[in-house]
Amino acid sequence: MKLLSKKNSLLSQIGKYLSDPFEVSDRYRFLFVVLLLVLSKLSIQAETLPSTHYKYLTIKEICQRITEAHGRQIKTPHLVVYTVDNSKQVIAQFKTTPIPTIYIDEKLYDLSRKFGKDSLDALACIIGHELAHLFEKHTFSIGMTGMLGLVETTPSNSKNISKHEKVKLETEADYYGLFYGFLAGYKTYQLLPDMLELIYQEYKLPDAVEGYPSKTERMTIARKSVSELQNITLILDAGEILYLQKQYTEASIAFEYLLQRFPSRDIYNNLATIQLAQAMGCFEKDENYFVYPFEFDAMTRLRTGNERSGGGDKKTSNLQKRKEFLKTAKQYLKKAIVLDPTYLTAYINLSCVYALEGNYELAVGTMNEAETLCRENNLPFTGNAYLVRAIARSQNQQMEKAQADFEQAVVLKGHLASYNYDLFRKMKETWQDKLLNWATDWSSLQSWVQNWVETNKNTTTYANPNTEKVCNQNMAEWLRYPQFGQEVLVQDHDKSFKILFTKESSCERICIKTFDKDLYLLMTMPNSPNTTAKGVVYNEKVENLVAKYGTPTYTVACNGAEFYFYEKMNLIFRITDKKVKNWTLYKIQYR
Repeated sequence: MKLLSKKNSLLSQIGKYLSDPFEVSDRYRFLFVVLLLVLSKLSIQAETLPSTHYKYLTIKEICQRITEAHGRQIKTPHLVVYTVDNSKQVIAQFKTTPIPTIYIDEKLYDLSRKFGKDSLDALACIIGHELAHLFEKHTFSIGMTGMLGLVETTPSNSKNISKHEKVKLETEADYYGLFYGFLAGYKTYQLLPDMLELIYQEYKLPDAVEGYPSKTERMTIARKSVSELQNITLILDAGEILYLQKQYTEASIAFEYLLQRFPSRDIYNNLATIQLAQAMGCFEKDENYFVYPFEFDAMTRLRTGNERSGGGDKKTSNLQKRKEFLKTAKQYLKKAIVLDPTYLTAYINLSCVYALEGNYELAVGTMNEAETLCRENNLPFTGNAYLVRAIARSQNQQMEKAQADFEQAVVLKGHLASYNYDLFRKMKETWQDKLLNWATDWSSLQSWVQNWVETNKNTTTYANPNTEKVCNQNMAEWLRYPQFGQEVLVQDHDKSFKILFTKESSCERICIKTFDKDLYLLMTMPNSPNTTAKGVVYNEKVENLVAKYGTPTYTVACNGAEFYFYEKMNLIFRITDKKVKNWTLYKIQYR
């Protein structure tokens, strides 16, 4: 502030000199003009934080993550962060012209720090709100300003909009902003009302402004959005758990329900993965010994093998089902790619579809295209990407290229890459022995596969499930008297299931009721102070988790997270950015 005052004083003196012909000569007047222009530029720059400032970078990362969660068909908008000393009086604002831009006050960042470990989540509530105006194609310049607490509403056709319309826009922005913030990993969306309350207090905004929702109305909008979103996120969690439990029909209901409200790339990809999982159940055991990157329980499949069809009609039926599952998966994945042309996960799964259909050239081509896109957009080409291309190349007899891809997949820790690479080398030897004849001795190969699985079985450390507690209860204690405060019916066309739940400050108690079973869940909330029986806490590094619990039974990627599944302990950990974010105890009771 002192620097700004000195600058203004100096500018005032320069103006005085320039206006008095007796004070300076023409030569010095010219130098003063140059100095005035330089200071004016500095004045503009002093109003905004540089793009290298840590606060700017933090806000930019939140913008990028939420925008990417929506899908990259919308580019991350330009960002301007005004300094604390700025004269613009903007708190948070989105403008469509001249280019889509988010304006944020530096003070907003400082206020979010009052939420401690939840500071980024609190800041994401407001940033997500402004981004949602972009996502929902609101063509108005909308935002909260500090001087009078006004919200600018300047539509492109220069006509004012009604208060009713403003309420509608703010409701949509809260709802969609919070959801895509949730998908981006900012899970304490309950903070929005508290963050708004703090903004009204700190900026001394009036409780009511003509033509704009009052503070009471604005807080009501926020609380309603939070309440509705709690149900939506509950359904998302249920869909994930149902998928992990191989309850594919109910998982599909959950994600189809969400798709009607939030057609995001992740939801499309989840639905495709469910179709792929069901397609794998339609293969006979001697048709495919490779493990594809979308499979999360492949070791069980390899250990037991799929039963043979036992008859022509059943074999024909399975083949038809497989084609339908793969066709539907392909449709979902192409829609995900339309939403985000650089979404590598969708390319990997689409390549899996083509390989399972036997179209190995198209599978390879899909991953080549993805590799080019990753390189052009400075994105990593992952171990799973190399792995699926390696599988397709090996089955297309491109041995040297396949080997190079397998080696990269192993280095980058692709899903069961070591198994796939060992299998490739074993099959390569067999092919060479038979002069590259594809009529492999499958019974001998199956023995090798089962021996490999047994030799490399996971090292999960067994523990009695009842030693684990969430909400200060183990599963057995809770199931004696399970009680719930709310319920949600999830319905898609003529199929449905019910969720009963109770939310507490650090955990959720959930029961998912399907037509033939009840799935009980004790789930920790984000930032929970809970500790597992082996001392794992929130934000524990994944290597520490594995050191304490051993190798998980299987893992699966879903909605930008990984799930570590410890089947013998009825325990699931959610991993984001290589850290534990929450965990769930589960129990299935059949009726």
